[in-house]
Amino acid sequence: MNDRTQSGSAPGRLLLPALFRAQAARTPQAPAVLGADGAVLTYAALDRLACRHAAALRARGVAPGDFVGVCLPRGPELVAALLGVWFAGAGYVPLDPGYPEARLA
Repeated sequence: MNDRTQSGSAPGRLLLPALFRAQAARTPQAPAVLGADGAVLTYAALDRLACRHAAALRARGVAPGDFVGVCLPRGPELVAALLGVWFAGAGYVPLDPGYPEARLA
């Protein structure tokens, strides 16, 4: 498995992480994510943040095919975290921060 294809996908089809990286390379200074508070992340900044998340996940033993729980409010950091999970080759399980603590556990 790599950035371009995934087991079971049609040959030559690009997956979201590869499409994002291509867009980031084409337009690094363009706005990628706008936060509700007006915060703006460019494609270059979002790519760097997502790569840091991916590296941290790999350092903690996350491997392709694993699943990672993600519990963040909606916003730029959530987008970076989800991309980071995908860059690490893993999938994510969304956890709503509004859930009771017992349910999140």
